[in-house]
Amino acid sequence: MKPSLQFPPLLLRLKRLAVLPGLLWCLLSGMSAAHASEAQPILEQPITLQVREERMAAVLSKIEAQAKVRFQYSRQLIGANRRVSINAVGQPLAQLLNQLLEPLQVSYKVVNDGIILRPATVSAAGAAPAADVPVTGQVVDEKGAGLPGVNVIIKGGTNGTQTDMDGKFTLSVPEGSTLVFSFVGYTAQEVVVGTQTTFNIALAPDAKALSEVVVVVGYGTQRRQDLTGAVARVDGAEIVNQPVQTPT
Repeated sequence: MKPSLQFPPLLLRLKRLAVLPGLLWCLLSGMSAAHASEAQPILEQPITLQVREERMAAVLSKIEAQAKVRFQYSRQLIGANRRVSINAVGQPLAQLLNQLLEPLQVSYKVVNDGIILRPATVSAAGAAPAADVPVTGQVVDEKGAGLPGVNVIIKGGTNGTQTDMDGKFTLSVPEGSTLVFSFVGYTAQEVVVGTQTTFNIALAPDAKALSEVVVVVGYGTQRRQDLTGAVARVDGAEIVNQPVQTPT
């Protein structure tokens, strides 16, 4: 009879410790695979549902009854009172949920026999465009009087508007954009649209621009800042209609 091999107690202990991580990895892998296999059949369930202008919360309740699942969500997140219409015949649950939730930027995750609804995460590369923000305000001069005809333009683009006779304006712009206010003879001003949506803009005269404005007069041209009196405009027709005196 061959003698049996005898391992020292310390070696046996180390051998058992080396096997333990492998057993744990196998156990965790099995649990993950089981969870994924459970989630897949839930989302593949065929749903038949025809509703017209029903509240979102009521529609989700009907899906719960058919799919034998429970939804967990915030009523504000999904717009519980929002009216929706569905005409689904044998449609997979995943496809139906995408149709309902994608417009709301809501995602879902299967956990055991429940489905959690949560805000969709958007990567930086595919970030959703910023929502337009209504902006209002008034542009005044150095004396506080409204300036009509001031250009209000989104920086880097061509979209914009002009102020009315009282210097007031209204415009919808993407959140975080920059507005540029410009007017002849005044220094342009920029503001960033953030949480503030009402602006009172005071433009200051631009001395350099004012000196470059040229006014055409009957006998030549002068810079506007050099004029000390009023400049009148007379049409040629008025000159022709003037009485001509004949020498006696």
